[in-house]
Amino acid sequence: SFSRGAGIEDAFRVVVKAADDAAVIEDFLSLFQRHSFESHGPVHGLEGIVPVPGQVVVAAHVAADVEQVIVRHRVCCFQHGDFRRSNEFPVFFIGHIGMGIVSPVGNNVETYWENLKKGVNGIKKLTRFDTEGLAASVAGEITDFNPADFGIEPAFTRKQDLFSVYAVAAAKQAMDQSGLVSGDNIDPFRLGVYVGSGIGGFPSTYREVEKMITSGPRWISPLYVPTMIPNIASGNISIRHHANGPCVPVVTACATATHSLGEAYRAIRHGYADAIISGGTESPLIPMAVAAFANAKALTGSDDPD
Repeated sequence: SFSRGAGIEDAFRVVVKAADDAAVIEDFLSLFQRHSFESHGPVHGLEGIVPVPGQVVVAAHVAADVEQVIVRHRVCCFQHGDFRRSNEFPVFFIGHIGMGIVSPVGNNVETYWENLKKGVNGIKKLTRFDTEGLAASVAGEITDFNPADFGIEPAFTRKQDLFSVYAVAAAKQAMDQSGLVSGDNIDPFRLGVYVGSGIGGFPSTYREVEKMITSGPRWISPLYVPTMIPNIASGNISIRHHANGPCVPVVTACATATHSLGEAYRAIRHGYADAIISGGTESPLIPMAVAAFANAKALTGSDDPD
């Protein structure tokens, strides 16, 4: 597998178990150089390799762990005895070809990465609501976020929970960077979405419960359920990018995004899709959530963001 992103050091790992013919290795390396990095320069570390039947070729660099789009390229199925006994699947390149992010330290990959390198602290005093009486008063708020910068219409922002808006914004960045266009250079039914959320539209639930208690059931929004369900982020991304392949929202608390990437990898690996928009999204900053996590001793009681 290999991963890379704009503004981030190219990262890759290639392991080749050779077949009986050295030409297979030559074809493999040629394809890797030409197809996977045709717009990004040569893959350093593979130059000058002399193909030898049965050899293992390994080239590796450190990868930055920010991913959104995963893509598969079937290379070849080696018939070498040892390989076939240890792994019954064909050899694939599965790599990250586009990335996007909305976070407390940056609303695009370039800003995010630069702020990480500089040690910028994304934890600040909570400003979204009054923290009087709460045991925690600092959090990682997303700031300077303008949905219009990502082609998101005001009506969509008004009707959707923030977790879904953030997901659509990050997916837009990743798809733009990847160059994938459904129906153009990828089959819509081979493009999937695996974007999960630990809790979904928590703010929507908080708001509608308050309305239920204070104003009664007739004032509950008919859009409440399709706004708060965790799978609506994947659904909105699928609709916008005409991704008609598998659409699966993983819900595993704090491990959601990592599990989503792993499941997307498996779906591609086993042939259910050629590319999957994958990751996680959350927007849980409401008084009830802060109170619950603070009472569970999962949040700091310090009012110093540092």
